[in-house]
Formats: sequence, C-alpha cells, structure tokens
Amino acid sequence: MDATVKLRCFTVLLAVVLAGVPSARAAEIDVLEWSVRSSIQQEGAGFVGFSNTQVQNPFVAQQSTSLLLHSNSTSYDFSWDAQGNARFLVSMTHATAGAGTTLVINSTSGGIDLRAPRDTRVDFSGQYQYSFGNGFRVTSLILGIYDVDSQQTVASQSRGAPPPFASSGALTINPVEVVLTAGRRYLLIYNVRLDSDTGSATSLSHGNGSLEFNLRPVIPEPGSLALLGLLAPAILRRRRGH
Repeated sequence: MDATVKLRCFTVLLAVVLAGVPSARAAEIDVLEWSVRSSIQQEGAGFVGFSNTQVQNPFVAQQSTSLLLHSNSTSYDFSWDAQGNARFLVSMTHATAGAGTTLVINSTSGGIDLRAPRDTRVDFSGQYQYSFGNGFRVTSLILGIYDVDSQQTVASQSRGAPPPFASSGALTINPVEVVLTAGRRYLLIYNVRLDSDTGSATSLSHGNGSLEFNLRPVIPEPGSLALLGLLAPAILRRRRGH
C-alpha cells in the first residue's frame, strides 16, 4: 500500500472516530468514548453498523452486518483496573464476494478516545488471516495512535496484500510501544478491510483476525526511587536553610 493510500485511509478513519465524544471517567484512565463500525459498501448500496458508548467497565459486545453474500462480524472486549492498566481487544470476521466490475469495501474500524492522567505506556498489535476469491481482491490492516491536542500522529503501522501477492496469507503488526503524556487526549485507532473490485459473485474472500491495545502506567525504576530517597533529605535541608 503506497503512502497516499495509507494517508487517505488514516484521514477517513479519524473523521469517523471524531464524530462524537461524550465525557466520562474510569479509574486511573479517562476513557471518553469508544466506537466500532462494521461497514459493507457496494456501488450505491451498503449497510453500516455503528456502535459507540460512554464508559462501562468491563464492556463486551458483538455486532454483525450483511449485504447480499457479504458479511461482517465484529466483537470487542474492553476492561481496565484502578491502577491504570487496561486492555482493549477487537476481533473480526469478514466474507466478501466478487461483484463484477463494482467495488466492494468490507471493513471494521473505530477507536478508543481517552486521556491519561499520568504518563502511560501503550502497545498495539494485530494479525489478520485472509484467503482471496477470484478476481481483483485486496486486504489491509492499519493501527495507530493520534494526539488530539497537537493533531499529530504519534505512531502508525499498516500492512496490505494487493494482487499479485499470494491468494492467502496473514497480515501481522508486531507490538509497537509508545508513551502517552499525562493530561493529553489520544485516539487509539484501527481499520481492517477485505475488499473486492472484480470477480465472481459466488467466489468469496474470507478474513479473520484480532487486534489489541494494552495500557499500563509508567512506574519509576527502583534505581530512580532510591536516588530520590537519597536526594530528598538534602533538598529539605536546603529549604530549611533559606
């Protein structure tokens, strides 16, 4: 997938996730909203299942969408604890038929909108197994983190498999870790697609996979805590001296 296509996909996904943001509070993480969209579009026809929710912990749900022989099923499982550790898991299954010379876009997308009250490590990863039907078929997996306050992409990874690559295989994003700065608002974003542009209406492409975001607060190293313990008395003495 070239840079132009990746940028276009990421921009469209941001527009979807930023649609509405009711505020709520959850333990040591401010989870403002999460959303998931199961979408099938074909030349003027289509069906979109969209869910978004304020904070519930834990939250487990599933939704399905279908159009003709195309289908899309997505499940999501989010939970966190009072220490600021959190796990967001999304799983999806897609089936996309050919449609002659028309384009079919079958996608699972969405995001988690949050604010970290303290510096927080987050890692994201994903995998997607696919097998193509006949004709022109493509698949892609995009994961990223977007800083809403600065309007900058913090990290993003994408994988794609267009023709003439193998008719079956796997897209894999190994864990990528970044640190979220305390007090800033972020979007954790995902987009998985299994599309067809030509091919027989009875020839199905199949795909299934999962992705996850894991969060944990930054904890000072024992050496740093020990150094702080040594410095504290000296700092207090200096303050008393003034």
